[in-house]
Amino acid sequence: MILSPISTGIIQINDFTGIQDFTQLEVLNLNNTSFNFYGDDSKADFLNSNLNLREIYITNDAADVPEISLESLNLSNLQNLEYLDLTNVDIKSIFLNNPEFNYENITLELNFEGFPRGQNDWPVCIGVNDPDAASSGSFPYDTWNILAGGVRTFSFSATCNLSAEDFESMNEVSIFPNPIQDVLHFINPNKIKIEQIEVYSISGKLVKSFKEVGGNIYLENLTSGVYFVNLISQDQKAKSYKIIKQ
Repeated sequence: MILSPISTGIIQINDFTGIQDFTQLEVLNLNNTSFNFYGDDSKADFLNSNLNLREIYITNDAADVPEISLESLNLSNLQNLEYLDLTNVDIKSIFLNNPEFNYENITLELNFEGFPRGQNDWPVCIGVNDPDAASSGSFPYDTWNILAGGVRTFSFSATCNLSAEDFESMNEVSIFPNPIQDVLHFINPNKIKIEQIEVYSISGKLVKSFKEVGGNIYLENLTSGVYFVNLISQDQKAKSYKIIKQ
Protein backbone atom coordinates (compact mmCIF):
# COMPACT_ATOMS: atom_id res chain seq x y z
CA MET A 1 0.00 0.00 0.00
CA ILE A 2 1.43 3.38 -1.02
CA LEU A 3 0.68 6.34 1.29
CA SER A 4 1.73 9.98 1.03
CA PRO A 5 0.90 12.89 3.38
CA ILE A 6 -0.69 16.04 1.96
CA SER A 7 -0.78 19.52 3.44
CA THR A 8 -4.07 19.11 5.31
CA GLY A 9 -2.76 16.18 7.36
CA ILE A 10 -4.89 13.82 5.31
CA ILE A 11 -3.13 10.71 3.99
CA GLN A 12 -3.30 10.34 0.21
CA ILE A 13 -3.51 6.67 -0.83
CA ASN A 14 -2.30 5.81 -4.31
CA ASP A 15 -2.23 2.02 -4.18
CA PHE A 16 -3.70 -0.65 -1.89
CA THR A 17 -1.29 -3.39 -2.98
CA GLY A 18 -0.44 -5.59 -0.01
CA ILE A 19 -3.59 -5.01 2.05
CA GLN A 20 -4.76 -8.52 1.11
CA ASP A 21 -1.91 -9.93 3.25
CA PHE A 22 -3.65 -8.75 6.44
CA THR A 23 -5.73 -11.91 6.56
CA GLN A 24 -6.87 -11.50 10.18
CA LEU A 25 -8.06 -7.93 9.75
CA GLU A 26 -11.55 -7.50 11.25
CA VAL A 27 -11.95 -3.71 11.46
CA LEU A 28 -10.63 -1.29 8.82
CA ASN A 29 -10.71 2.47 9.37
CA LEU A 30 -9.70 4.65 6.41
CA ASN A 31 -10.94 7.94 7.84
CA ASN A 32 -8.58 10.90 7.31
CA THR A 33 -7.47 9.44 4.00
CA SER A 34 -8.02 10.50 0.41
CA PHE A 35 -8.05 8.45 -2.77
CA ASN A 36 -9.69 8.69 -6.17
CA PHE A 37 -10.37 5.47 -8.06
CA TYR A 38 -13.35 6.77 -9.99
CA GLY A 39 -13.40 5.31 -13.49
CA ASP A 40 -11.21 2.35 -12.51
CA ASP A 41 -13.16 -0.85 -11.89
CA SER A 42 -9.91 -2.75 -11.32
CA LYS A 43 -9.73 -1.25 -7.81
CA ALA A 44 -13.16 -2.61 -6.80
CA ASP A 45 -11.75 -5.81 -5.24
CA PHE A 46 -9.09 -4.27 -3.02
CA LEU A 47 -10.81 -5.53 0.18
CA ASN A 48 -12.43 -8.66 -1.21
CA SER A 49 -9.60 -10.94 -0.01
CA ASN A 50 -9.73 -9.77 3.62
CA LEU A 51 -12.27 -12.45 4.49
CA ASN A 52 -12.44 -11.69 8.22
CA LEU A 53 -13.53 -8.08 7.82
CA ARG A 54 -16.58 -7.26 9.93
CA GLU A 55 -16.48 -3.44 9.96
CA ILE A 56 -15.28 -1.04 7.26
CA TYR A 57 -15.10 2.74 7.73
CA ILE A 58 -14.28 4.79 4.61
CA THR A 59 -15.66 8.28 5.18
CA ASN A 60 -15.33 11.96 4.42
CA ASP A 61 -16.12 13.77 7.66
CA ALA A 62 -16.55 17.21 6.11
CA ALA A 63 -17.27 18.70 2.72
CA ASP A 64 -13.96 20.61 2.59
CA VAL A 65 -11.62 17.63 3.01
CA PRO A 66 -9.97 15.91 0.02
CA GLU A 67 -12.42 13.59 -1.63
CA ILE A 68 -12.72 9.81 -1.58
CA SER A 69 -14.04 8.46 -4.86
CA LEU A 70 -14.65 4.87 -5.91
CA GLU A 71 -16.12 3.51 -9.11
CA SER A 72 -17.35 0.44 -7.24
CA LEU A 73 -16.59 -1.68 -4.19
CA ASN A 74 -16.83 -5.46 -4.42
CA LEU A 75 -17.32 -7.04 -0.98
CA SER A 76 -19.04 -10.20 -2.20
CA ASN A 77 -16.55 -12.52 -0.43
CA LEU A 78 -17.00 -10.92 3.00
CA GLN A 79 -19.64 -13.19 4.52
CA ASN A 80 -18.86 -11.82 8.02
CA LEU A 81 -19.46 -8.19 7.09
CA GLU A 82 -21.64 -6.37 9.63
CA TYR A 83 -21.01 -2.67 9.07
CA LEU A 84 -19.98 -0.56 6.07
CA ASP A 85 -19.69 3.21 6.46
CA LEU A 86 -19.28 5.22 3.22
CA THR A 87 -20.50 8.57 4.53
CA ASN A 88 -19.83 11.39 2.03
CA VAL A 89 -17.95 9.04 -0.31
CA ASP A 90 -18.48 9.28 -4.07
CA ILE A 91 -19.32 5.76 -5.22
CA LYS A 92 -21.46 4.25 -7.98
CA SER A 93 -21.92 0.63 -6.91
CA ILE A 94 -21.43 -1.82 -4.05
CA PHE A 95 -21.50 -5.58 -4.59
CA LEU A 96 -22.78 -8.06 -2.00
CA ASN A 97 -23.92 -10.79 -4.35
CA ASN A 98 -22.19 -14.09 -3.66
CA PRO A 99 -24.91 -16.78 -4.00
CA GLU A 100 -23.21 -18.83 -1.26
CA PHE A 101 -23.88 -16.19 1.42
CA ASN A 102 -27.00 -14.64 2.95
CA TYR A 103 -25.31 -11.48 4.30
CA GLU A 104 -27.67 -11.12 7.25
CA ASN A 105 -27.72 -8.16 9.67
CA ILE A 106 -25.68 -5.71 7.61
CA THR A 107 -25.71 -1.94 8.18
CA LEU A 108 -24.80 0.28 5.22
CA GLU A 109 -24.12 3.97 5.96
CA LEU A 110 -24.46 5.79 2.63
CA ASN A 111 -25.30 9.32 3.79
CA PHE A 112 -24.11 12.12 1.52
CA GLU A 113 -24.36 15.63 2.95
CA GLY A 114 -24.64 18.87 1.02
CA PHE A 115 -25.54 19.44 -2.60
CA PRO A 116 -24.53 17.08 -5.42
CA ARG A 117 -20.86 17.65 -6.25
CA GLY A 118 -20.54 15.81 -9.55
CA GLN A 119 -21.53 12.93 -11.78
CA ASN A 120 -20.84 10.36 -9.05
CA ASP A 121 -23.65 11.73 -6.88
CA TRP A 122 -26.12 9.42 -8.63
CA PRO A 123 -28.05 6.81 -6.68
CA VAL A 124 -25.79 4.04 -5.44
CA CYS A 125 -26.48 0.68 -7.05
CA ILE A 126 -26.25 -2.23 -4.60
CA GLY A 127 -25.53 -5.53 -6.36
CA VAL A 128 -27.39 -8.32 -4.57
CA ASN A 129 -28.31 -11.97 -5.13
CA ASP A 130 -32.04 -11.24 -5.42
CA PRO A 131 -32.96 -7.66 -6.39
CA ASP A 132 -36.71 -8.35 -6.14
CA ALA A 133 -36.38 -9.70 -2.60
CA ALA A 134 -34.18 -6.75 -1.63
CA SER A 135 -36.64 -4.22 -3.07
CA SER A 136 -39.59 -5.82 -1.26
CA GLY A 137 -37.71 -6.21 2.02
CA SER A 138 -37.83 -9.99 2.08
CA PHE A 139 -35.31 -12.20 3.87
CA PRO A 140 -32.40 -11.71 4.28
CA TYR A 141 -32.72 -8.08 3.27
CA ASP A 142 -35.28 -7.45 5.99
CA THR A 143 -32.34 -7.74 8.39
CA TRP A 144 -30.39 -4.98 6.60
CA ASN A 145 -30.25 -1.38 7.79
CA ILE A 146 -29.48 1.04 4.94
CA LEU A 147 -29.01 4.73 5.83
CA ALA A 148 -28.96 6.97 2.77
CA GLY A 149 -29.76 10.51 3.85
CA GLY A 150 -28.85 13.85 2.29
CA VAL A 151 -28.76 13.69 -1.50
CA ARG A 152 -27.97 9.98 -1.59
CA THR A 153 -30.47 7.36 -2.77
CA PHE A 154 -29.92 3.71 -3.66
CA SER A 155 -31.29 0.89 -5.78
CA PHE A 156 -30.83 -2.88 -6.07
CA SER A 157 -29.61 -4.80 -9.10
CA ALA A 158 -28.05 -8.13 -9.99
CA THR A 159 -25.29 -6.53 -12.10
CA CYS A 160 -25.38 -2.71 -11.72
CA ASN A 161 -24.32 -2.42 -15.36
CA LEU A 162 -24.98 0.89 -17.10
CA SER A 163 -23.72 1.30 -20.65
CA ALA A 164 -22.18 4.41 -22.19
CA GLU A 165 -25.23 4.61 -24.47
CA ASP A 166 -27.49 4.83 -21.40
CA PHE A 167 -25.55 7.79 -20.05
CA GLU A 168 -25.50 9.55 -23.42
CA SER A 169 -29.29 9.26 -23.67
CA MET A 170 -29.73 10.74 -20.20
CA ASN A 171 -27.31 13.56 -20.99
CA GLU A 172 -29.54 14.65 -23.87
CA VAL A 173 -32.30 15.61 -21.42
CA SER A 174 -32.28 19.39 -20.89
CA ILE A 175 -34.29 21.91 -18.88
CA PHE A 176 -35.76 25.39 -19.41
CA PRO A 177 -36.16 28.14 -18.37
CA ASN A 178 -33.34 28.84 -15.93
CA PRO A 179 -33.81 31.00 -13.89
CA ILE A 180 -37.43 29.91 -13.44
CA GLN A 181 -40.59 31.47 -12.09
CA ASP A 182 -43.02 28.62 -11.39
CA VAL A 183 -42.72 25.81 -13.97
CA LEU A 184 -39.62 23.87 -15.00
CA HIS A 185 -39.87 22.14 -18.40
CA PHE A 186 -37.86 19.19 -19.75
CA ILE A 187 -36.71 18.48 -23.29
CA ASN A 188 -36.48 14.71 -23.60
CA PRO A 189 -35.69 13.80 -27.23
CA ASN A 190 -35.22 10.07 -26.55
CA LYS A 191 -38.42 9.91 -24.46
CA ILE A 192 -36.65 8.39 -21.46
CA LYS A 193 -39.14 7.46 -18.75
CA ILE A 194 -38.43 9.73 -15.81
CA GLU A 195 -39.47 7.79 -12.72
CA GLN A 196 -38.61 10.34 -10.08
CA ILE A 197 -37.49 13.94 -9.70
CA GLU A 198 -35.98 15.24 -6.47
CA VAL A 199 -35.35 18.90 -5.67
CA TYR A 200 -32.73 19.81 -3.06
CA SER A 201 -31.87 23.11 -1.43
CA ILE A 202 -28.29 24.32 -1.62
CA SER A 203 -27.78 22.92 1.92
CA GLY A 204 -28.73 19.44 0.72
CA LYS A 205 -32.28 19.29 2.14
CA LEU A 206 -34.89 17.48 0.04
CA VAL A 207 -37.66 20.05 -0.53
CA LYS A 208 -39.70 18.48 -3.37
CA SER A 209 -40.18 15.02 -4.82
CA PHE A 210 -42.16 13.98 -7.90
CA LYS A 211 -43.03 10.47 -9.13
CA GLU A 212 -43.43 9.41 -12.78
CA VAL A 213 -43.52 12.94 -14.15
CA GLY A 214 -44.13 14.10 -17.68
CA GLY A 215 -42.66 17.17 -19.34
CA ASN A 216 -42.63 19.63 -16.45
CA ILE A 217 -42.80 20.15 -12.71
CA TYR A 218 -44.31 23.00 -10.70
CA LEU A 219 -42.08 24.80 -8.22
CA GLU A 220 -44.21 27.83 -7.44
CA ASN A 221 -44.13 27.16 -3.68
CA LEU A 222 -40.34 27.32 -3.40
CA THR A 223 -38.71 30.46 -2.05
CA SER A 224 -36.18 32.31 -4.20
CA GLY A 225 -32.72 30.78 -4.27
CA VAL A 226 -30.45 28.11 -5.73
CA TYR A 227 -31.64 24.48 -5.97
CA PHE A 228 -30.47 21.19 -7.43
CA VAL A 229 -32.88 19.07 -9.48
CA ASN A 230 -32.08 15.35 -9.78
CA LEU A 231 -33.77 13.37 -12.57
CA ILE A 232 -33.84 9.59 -12.04
CA SER A 233 -34.87 7.34 -14.90
CA GLN A 234 -36.68 4.01 -14.76
CA ASP A 235 -33.29 2.28 -15.12
CA GLN A 236 -31.84 4.31 -12.23
CA LYS A 237 -29.75 6.54 -14.47
CA ALA A 238 -29.60 10.06 -13.11
CA LYS A 239 -28.70 13.61 -13.98
CA SER A 240 -28.44 16.70 -11.79
CA TYR A 241 -29.18 20.33 -12.72
CA LYS A 242 -28.49 23.53 -10.86
CA ILE A 243 -31.38 26.00 -11.11
CA ILE A 244 -32.21 29.45 -9.80
CA LYS A 245 -35.73 30.07 -8.52
CA GLN A 246 -36.77 33.73 -8.84
